[in-house]
Amino acid sequence: MRFKTICLALCLTASSFITHPAAAQTMSFGDSVGLWAQACRADVEKSCRSIRPGSGKLASCLQAKASSSCKSATAAFITNMEARLAAEQAAPQLCAFDVKEFCASQGTGQARKLHCLMRRDNFRRLTTACKQALQAAGWLDQIAKIQ
Repeated sequence: MRFKTICLALCLTASSFITHPAAAQTMSFGDSVGLWAQACRADVEKSCRSIRPGSGKLASCLQAKASSSCKSATAAFITNMEARLAAEQAAPQLCAFDVKEFCASQGTGQARKLHCLMRRDNFRRLTTACKQALQAAGWLDQIAKIQ
């Protein structure tokens, strides 16, 4: 449990340094954290065990003491989260035409609009740009899990 808390703290710390958009291919947050945890578990337990979760010191500890594989995994995690966040921010604009065309009667709120776009009868008619934006943002995966 302590490792999971430390992992979450690092992920939140790392995501706070995100400043520029990356490629549209993204991985789920959970999968990204899982890959990071596999690469960095031993480093956290060996070199940064005394760091209190949430203290803001784990990232600097790992930067100073982590193995090259952990540092690479951390860079990949940050790149993936940058891409995911950029895709989430871009999706409303990329789907604006589709929302206007198929979901104009929906109330306000992004969740209502997203649900409308994901309805089978609407989804088939979405523009390629909107479908790609929904995929890059990870929302197609999330909808598939709950349906």
